Amino acid sequence: MPEQAPTLRELIQDALDHGVTLRELADRAVDPETAETVSKDTINKIALGRINRMPYESHLRAIANALRISYEHVRRAAIAQWLPGTSPEIAAAPIDLREWASWTDDDRDLVLLAVRSANARARREGERRPGDAA
Repeated sequence: MPEQAPTLRELIQDALDHGVTLRELADRAVDPETAETVSKDTINKIALGRINRMPYESHLRAIANALRISYEHVRRAAIAQWLPGTSPEIAAAPIDLREWASWTDDDRDLVLLAVRSANARARREGERRPGDAA
């Protein structure tokens, strides 16, 4: 069974445990795309598990910048924290996770089927050798 990804709370707490202060994290928490920032208070609330909703993508990018790790790593940690039990296919899919959390189970199943179909198609196409008939 694959190991559960760390939560965003755990990633922030690990940085704090290694000597980075909340102020330092907040100073670095700037989204490179929108220049939006995340406050020291918000980072602390995430570290304490006091935020009930997943942060916006711009905030996740800012937190990734603060932690000096990839956005994808932070994104998966947020999924582990706010959407536990989400399948690996969905965790890897480029979808809006806040929207995903608001969908019904039937809607999620349809998206999961589409992702699996796309992954299977990509594997098949990747296995073709140059010159093979389409």
